[in-house]
Amino acid sequence: MAATRSCCHDGIFCTLCCFTHGVPALDKRPFADCRHCVERMGCAAHMLPPDACAAFRCAYLTGMSDDDTWPHECRFVQEYRWTRYGHTWIMSALDAARLDTSLARREIIQALERGLVVVLEKPGRTVITFADDRPALAIAPRGEAQDICVTPASEYFGFSVSAKPPVHADLGVHAWHQM
Repeated sequence: MAATRSCCHDGIFCTLCCFTHGVPALDKRPFADCRHCVERMGCAAHMLPPDACAAFRCAYLTGMSDDDTWPHECRFVQEYRWTRYGHTWIMSALDAARLDTSLARREIIQALERGLVVVLEKPGRTVITFADDRPALAIAPRGEAQDICVTPASEYFGFSVSAKPPVHADLGVHAWHQM
């Protein structure tokens, strides 16, 4: 059995999602400081995170990303969820350079090969990419205006990435991750 993952490693708490994610219940915008966050220490809201924050589980904590993707070290937060684009892998980073590392590219390619739409979020810009063998996405932006780029993987990477055919077997609750 795999060890349970935690936000805390060697006494340091990862607080990256406290910056990258918005929390409407706290009137906290994405890519802005949270008034409750104490960097490297965690949430100071009565020593327990607010319900909206406590419910959030990044891909690292749920075991959906590789062991070397602890957000505090790689400086990007990954999550899997259902969005208006379908099954979506979201990567939020402090700056664009963090999503152009070999580690980030590996994670993006793995998600694309699983047939997921990948949303790359960074301050002021969102890139939405998808496998080359997937139909193009129709995007109707909503919410606050932000620079949004929609591109197939071959344009984003400079080489083709196609989704692997689905495996028809009962692989459990995280089946897509195990393919």
